[in-house]
Amino acid sequence: MMALHDQAKADGNPLLGRDIVQKVLQRKLKYGPKEVVRKSAREVQLEAELAAAKAEAESKTKELEAKLVEQDEKIKARDEEIEKHKVELDLQHERLANQGEKMEQMRKAQEKMQKSMETVLAKLSKK
Repeated sequence: MMALHDQAKADGNPLLGRDIVQKVLQRKLKYGPKEVVRKSAREVQLEAELAAAKAEAESKTKELEAKLVEQDEKIKARDEEIEKHKVELDLQHERLANQGEKMEQMRKAQEKMQKSMETVLAKLSKK
């Protein structure tokens, strides 16, 4: 464009050259560049395929995220069940330990009674 201006200036009409440059600049501002870039059918097809692949990838990602959330919930539920079972087993273990202690105490008491009965029988048999 400046070349047009310089050429008009060289021809001896600097104002005409300036007008041309201004008109060209105004047209570029108003309509954009003169060259219109057209895409080939192959480019359009590839863009459509890319958009479809992106949409499919997004849907699969959402699907996988949903499955992951579902599996996390299942794992949490299993962990809760395991924790409940563990608590129950701990309680049973405590009860059994208490029963074992009681049985041990009863056995000792029975042994004492047995010894005392033997001593009483021994005393009675001596008489």
